[in-house]
Amino acid sequence: MKTSIKVLLGLLSAIALFYITCVNVIEQEEFAVVYQFSKPVKEITTPGILITWPFETVSTVDNRLQIYDSPAQDIITGTKQTLSVDSFALFRISGPIEYSRQINTKEKAKSMLDDTVYANLRNLIGNTPYETVVSDRDNLMEEARKLSDEYVRNTGLQITLVMLKKVDLPTENMNAVMGRMISDCLQRAEFFRADGLKSAQGIKAFADYQVARIRSQADWQKKQINADGESEAAQIYNDAYGANPQFYGFMKSLETARVTLEGKDVRVLLNGDQDYLKAVFGKN
Repeated sequence: MKTSIKVLLGLLSAIALFYITCVNVIEQEEFAVVYQFSKPVKEITTPGILITWPFETVSTVDNRLQIYDSPAQDIITGTKQTLSVDSFALFRISGPIEYSRQINTKEKAKSMLDDTVYANLRNLIGNTPYETVVSDRDNLMEEARKLSDEYVRNTGLQITLVMLKKVDLPTENMNAVMGRMISDCLQRAEFFRADGLKSAQGIKAFADYQVARIRSQADWQKKQINADGESEAAQIYNDAYGANPQFYGFMKSLETARVTLEGKDVRVLLNGDQDYLKAVFGKN
């Protein structure tokens, strides 16, 4: 009985020792490197259970995307303007064995990325005009990513993205640039203001011409209508007075008297033979 218990305990101990030394669990976010006598011999890129020999050891590395945020640095553009460039890069470990052989630590990986990404950004921006750096930064960053990725690929790293967070002029140049921008804006504003005044004067002159033309036409039409009315009235009077000459003479006498006496302190001696006196006072 005691012998059986000892055998069972020995078997359990052997199983536990085997599990501890030979069974390894590879997580979803990990790659594994198998070492034989401290020499990397095999990489595991799929999650699951890994069985190794007792003389083998297993080291894991993170296979997720990681970010490297580099400090802002001054770079001179192709048009000799100094820019303060703040960038970052996304990278991952794609080759666990090469990474373990050549780098093996995050500090060394980020140091390599710092040197590589900055060198490529400096070369690309140094050969690119300032306006293109600002307007076409996406293509510029993709070119920097490709160059940097080609350089670090044999170390087991893969750079998936290089981006600019901010591109500014250095602080000492900002005031001078802002002054030039303000001056340019004021000049453009003055140009547009002068152009607007010129256009306004042209519009006003045309409007005045149109008003004068319309008034002239209206005056001519008014005179024409008055002339036509007077002509028609004269014709009507002529027809009316021509039908009775005596009545016409009488009316003309009354009109003459009205014009002579109206609004004046005048005394007039009249002959009783006047027709309009006869008409007013009767025939005597």
